[in-house]
Amino acid sequence: DFIDYDEKYDNLRGIYSIIYNNYIYIGSTIKSFRIRHSSYNHNLKHKNRNKGFGDKLIEMGGKINILWSTENYNEFEIRHKEFEFIEKFEKEGLYEVVNKTKMVSVQDRIDRKIKTPNIRKITIQSTDYEKVVSFLRENNIKFV
Repeated sequence: DFIDYDEKYDNLRGIYSIIYNNYIYIGSTIKSFRIRHSSYNHNLKHKNRNKGFGDKLIEMGGKINILWSTENYNEFEIRHKEFEFIEKFEKEGLYEVVNKTKMVSVQDRIDRKIKTPNIRKITIQSTDYEKVVSFLRENNIKFV
């Protein structure tokens, strides 16, 4: 199996890595590690064509390691933590970080009952993250 973790992580969300040789992919899940594991397993078994770097590393023999887990953090906080891990591994230089982009995507979740049309998704360069958050706060702009 490509993952070795305790069942206590099944219902937790967080950050994980997939390592194969000197390559590392940093990923996150906002649902649960169990659901993310099932997704990788499905893609591996069914030869899914839309493979990301994580799928490719697993296919070559890569292993998943849980780096950080939470019950309480929201998607925005989890994606920010993912960015921090990407930066950390890039700075350490022990692995080649193979994430397709160094951007952190925050998908706004719209409550299906309310159907709020005023929420939009944005993607920013990870290097600009702190500046953007600071700008939003300074100008009292709400963000999720």
